[in-house]
Amino acid sequence: MDRSKLMLRSLTGAVFLIGTTASAHPHSDIDQQLLITLGVDDAALTYVIVPSIGSGPDFVSMIDTDTDGTISPAEADQFANAIAAATTILADDQTVELYDVFAIMPPVENIMSATAPITVKATVEMPFATSGIHSVGVDIAFDAMSHDWFIQPFYRSDLIDLTGTPELMRQNDTSAISITAQTP
Repeated sequence: MDRSKLMLRSLTGAVFLIGTTASAHPHSDIDQQLLITLGVDDAALTYVIVPSIGSGPDFVSMIDTDTDGTISPAEADQFANAIAAATTILADDQTVELYDVFAIMPPVENIMSATAPITVKATVEMPFATSGIHSVGVDIAFDAMSHDWFIQPFYRSDLIDLTGTPELMRQNDTSAISITAQTP
C-alpha cells in the first residue's frame, strides 16, 4: 500500500473516532457519590449515581413510575426529591433544608446499560458567615438500590480564605461525614 492511501485511511479513521459519541464503560457495582462544595453562605450538593450493568433496568423501573418507558420531568423530580429527603444536613446542630433540587437524567438506554450517570443537584445554606466554631454534619440514607455512598467535600476559596481548611471527620460508614471550621 502506498503512503498516500495509508495516510488517507489513517485520517479517515481519526475523523471517525473524533466524530463518535463516547460513553462510559459499564460498572459491575452501583457507584453512588455525594460531592458537597462548601462556601461561606451555602453549599452545592451533587449526587452522582452510576447503575451497575445488572441494576440499570431496576433503576429505570424505580424512576419510571408510570412504566411508559420514558422518564418524565415529574418522575425525575420525584426521584431527586426522594434523595434530598433522605439527606440530613446539620449546620451547628440545626437541620437545614435543601432547596433548588433537580435531577439530570441521561437517556433511558444509558441508564439501562449502565453507561451514564444519574445526577441530582441541590443547594443548602451554611452558617460560616457568623463568627465562631461551626460544625456541619452530612448523612445520606437513600438506599433504594444500595446503601453504599461516598461523600466527598470540597471547599470554595471564600470559605478557605475565612477559616483555613476545615477539619473533616469520616464515619466508619462512608455515608456520613462531619466538618468543623472556625470563623473569626
